[in-house]
Amino acid sequence: MTLRMALGFGSVIVQIVGVLLTAHGLRQTWREVKRKQDRFLDPAIVRARNVTSLLGRVLHKGEAQQVALTGAALSLTGSSARVRVGYGHLPSTTKAAIAQLARRTEELTGRVQDVQDEASDNAARLIKQIETLGQLLDQQISQLDWQSRRVAQGGVRWEALGLFFVTVGLLLQAVAMVI
Repeated sequence: MTLRMALGFGSVIVQIVGVLLTAHGLRQTWREVKRKQDRFLDPAIVRARNVTSLLGRVLHKGEAQQVALTGAALSLTGSSARVRVGYGHLPSTTKAAIAQLARRTEELTGRVQDVQDEASDNAARLIKQIETLGQLLDQQISQLDWQSRRVAQGGVRWEALGLFFVTVGLLLQAVAMVI
């Protein structure tokens, strides 16, 4: 076996290793960043369909075009509180009726103030809980961001190493052709 043949075979092997390393890094990066509904070749397929559609329109003028619009609706629900208070009949004398109405007014005012205090306490408690959840969410997002970056960087490193091997293989092949 001559040096030229050895360099030629060696360069092909180095290129194959490079392609495999690049594919491994690409696969690792894709697994990290994709969503469940994402497919790897979707952007290429969409572009090919767009080019095909454009060529079809250019070559066959006058064909109808379809445009589809989709939308999303967001519905929000809230909660409400209801209080019902029932009282008996008022006394028949005016003075007694006014006294009864004054007691009822004081009682209702006290209940309204109690409800306002409870609502204020609940709002303060909810604000604290929301702040705590916000901090936990920030921590989780930070941790996931770090993990995602770490995995993606690992994939990019494999891709770069693979491209380096492909480049070395091409250089070896060029040297083999010159010899």
